[in-house]
Amino acid sequence: MLSTIGRAAIRRGAGARSSTNRVIQSTWLLQRTNSRTGSNFQRESSLRIVDQRAFATTSKTVAKSKTTTTTGNPKAKTTTRSTKAKTKPAKKPIKKKLAAKKPAPKKKVVKPLTEEQKKKAVIRELKKTALKPPKGLGSTPWIVFCGDNLSADNAVSLKNSMSDIAAKYQSLSSAELEALNHRANENKRANDAALQKWLSGYTPIEIKTANNARNQLSKLLNRKYSQLPDERLVRGPTNAYVYFVKDRLASGDLKGISAQESLKLIGAEWKQVSASDKKVYQDRAAADSQRYYQEYKTVYGKASRTEH
Repeated sequence: MLSTIGRAAIRRGAGARSSTNRVIQSTWLLQRTNSRTGSNFQRESSLRIVDQRAFATTSKTVAKSKTTTTTGNPKAKTTTRSTKAKTKPAKKPIKKKLAAKKPAPKKKVVKPLTEEQKKKAVIRELKKTALKPPKGLGSTPWIVFCGDNLSADNAVSLKNSMSDIAAKYQSLSSAELEALNHRANENKRANDAALQKWLSGYTPIEIKTANNARNQLSKLLNRKYSQLPDERLVRGPTNAYVYFVKDRLASGDLKGISAQESLKLIGAEWKQVSASDKKVYQDRAAADSQRYYQEYKTVYGKASRTEH
């Protein structure tokens, strides 16, 4: 059994086929007559219009409906597909936030150093260059004895403690002094070995620079900074006058005279020495200068500033 909608669709299809056949027959008859009268021309034009309308009706009938119907349910639902494409909303352009500019750093105003501050800065640098050798053990009997008797727990003042220690030291026997001397000599040998090991960690030019810094510190601080005793250091050249002084002191003519008076006499004698006699000492000094320049290059790896 066909539904009411189905039977109506069949009737529409049958009517479309019959109308199409009639159009084809009319067109064939007009082509046979081959008439060029005005009435026939108008009739042909009207038939063409009818043919186009019939073709349009047929195409509309054959086209499938986009509407779907569900049957078998008393409450039939009809759904229609939308042919229009959904358009997505355009994305809004993202505005980049400009980074806040950091304020320019304030320039520090550097105050000029005072003379005292400059001097302290120079001293700090010299102390770094001067190096600091390791502390040694007591190398004299007195220092060894003081180390044995001084105690940080003493309740009395250091002055009284030293007075008591000095009195005890004076009352030591020969055997006790001999034992202290033995310990002091052992300490001295240990100190020398430790110092040589420490010096070996530096180059000769570093030790030479450290001794120069120690000389400057002695002048600036009015305090004696002893020289580092490195045997690798190049001995400085000896001048002609020093050779003359050594010869005069070694002659024995100044025995019993103080060193100050001896130097005064030697200075006066040097002024009276003839040019030929002075040349002997000057030649010795020149030879020693050549020795110095050669050793300086070998040990320090560069030429001396006094070499011409």
